[in-house]
Amino acid sequence: MTARVLIVDDIPTNLRLLQVRLEAEYYDVVTAATGPEAIAACEQGRLEHGVALARAAITLDSHQLRFHRLLGMALSGLGLNEEALASLDRAIDLGPVSADILECRADVLVTLGRLEEAVEGYSLALDLKPDSPENWCNRGAVLMDLGRHQDALESFGRAIA
Repeated sequence: MTARVLIVDDIPTNLRLLQVRLEAEYYDVVTAATGPEAIAACEQGRLEHGVALARAAITLDSHQLRFHRLLGMALSGLGLNEEALASLDRAIDLGPVSADILECRADVLVTLGRLEEAVEGYSLALDLKPDSPENWCNRGAVLMDLGRHQDALESFGRAIA
């Protein structure tokens, strides 16, 4: 079985050149013109495929935070949350940090039962994107689980404001 490789580049010539070169080395090549196209493999429920594509992409370029984010999302979907957290932490280390990555990380922390850290993660995401009702709601739900009802009500209020 040949390894599958995902190439993400918004320049069609680069995509084609890399595709031809890798296919000559017997790789199974999948191309995407945008990060969202690559992420779609995970969002469409093909999680194992998404993990394989992300790992292949990281092998080619380990400095692309979007590949680490993709891997983290896919691993989380498979219930491999410690690995997912490590991948999302790597994406954050690579920077620049985005609200989406912080939200994904906070979601994984909730799954792991690390609720205080999750609240902090949602708060950091909201610092970058304060108009996100989803993050306000998620933060509120975690605060409820922690018994911090007044803080939770404030978050829910911001979600519907």
